[in-house]
Amino acid sequence: MTIQTINARSAAALLSSVNVKPLRTIKGTATNKTRARIWLEVPQAELIQYGFARGEHVTITLHADAITVELDPAGKRKVAGRARGGRTICILDICFDATQREAMFHGAAELLASIEPGRITITATGV
Repeated sequence: MTIQTINARSAAALLSSVNVKPLRTIKGTATNKTRARIWLEVPQAELIQYGFARGEHVTITLHADAITVELDPAGKRKVAGRARGGRTICILDICFDATQREAMFHGAAELLASIEPGRITITATGV
């Protein structure tokens, strides 16, 4: 994963885009062993119009106050998934150092995933 620093104004600009839609709220305190975990599970039918589907390559970037997941044919990660009730469920499982989560989200219990074509942005609720 690449770590970049952007300020709150840049993150707000990302979210103020006309095409951005709130997608889900996510538990902000989940862990996998001792690491922070962001688990986003969404029916593929909700993601396909934005270009996301099971098996698509993505690049995940940790910013100062957000995480972005961008479609990237050269990306090292893939959108995971499973079939449930005849539907495909897409899964993004992002694990990283717990101290980074605290610095990014300041202990927020809930995070907001917003989507626009080719990008999912995860921020603390209220950002």
